[in-house]
Amino acid sequence: MGKSGYKWMKNRNSRIVKIDEKGRVFLPTSIRRGLFYGEKIILTTGFEPCIYAFSASNWEKLKQEIGVITPFSKPEIKNTYRHLQGNSEEIELDSQGRFLIPGHLFEYARLKDRVFFIKMDTWFELWNPHVFAEYQKKHPVNAEWIYKNDGNQIS
Repeated sequence: MGKSGYKWMKNRNSRIVKIDEKGRVFLPTSIRRGLFYGEKIILTTGFEPCIYAFSASNWEKLKQEIGVITPFSKPEIKNTYRHLQGNSEEIELDSQGRFLIPGHLFEYARLKDRVFFIKMDTWFELWNPHVFAEYQKKHPVNAEWIYKNDGNQIS
């Protein structure tokens, strides 16, 4: 392990990236490969202390999965939509693959000088590496539900 203590967090689906002096972050190549050329990225607050990031096309799919929201929608659905949509920001990458994280999201994820990217199936997450390490300690993996449900997701 290197001096930074982050070496264990580097693999093909996760990467720690330094925030430059202007507050820009380089989007790892493994994540950029999943975007269409010039496609915008939507950042929003996660349900954990992190930022969720979606390609514009996956963001639209997510909104379709949530469904049409009306004043008569269930409170849980409206609250989920408010949380995601109300805190979202559209960003673009510069020619070098960098972007600026909006201030309210930067604060929400408690970012400082580095960002830990985790690539998920249809989104990616941005974490403060120390916050992520603490989160993992408090929320250990429990795969018992997989065995109880024959590998099918719980609905």
